[in-house]
Amino acid sequence: MQTGSEQALGVLVVEVLKYFLAKKLDQKGEVRWVDNVRLLEELGFDSLATIETVFFFEDLFQISVSNDEIAKVKTLGDLRRFVRDKLESAKA
Repeated sequence: MQTGSEQALGVLVVEVLKYFLAKKLDQKGEVRWVDNVRLLEELGFDSLATIETVFFFEDLFQISVSNDEIAKVKTLGDLRRFVRDKLESAKA
């Protein structure tokens, strides 16, 4: 992230999702990792996966995330933008 690469951040977000959803993704088969894929409905994201993912990003990037903020994240694109925006605001 030191390079500021938004593409690298997007890849990191997908890899984190794959890690926390590994068992569920095995059952679903092939997933298209596009911005409009819905976390809950299409990936089977649940409250535990949400909490684990949020804690991971908080620890990794030393950011703070409220429950209200993460509740607004519905798609992969939302999550990518959310993490990017949190990182940008943390720099300021």
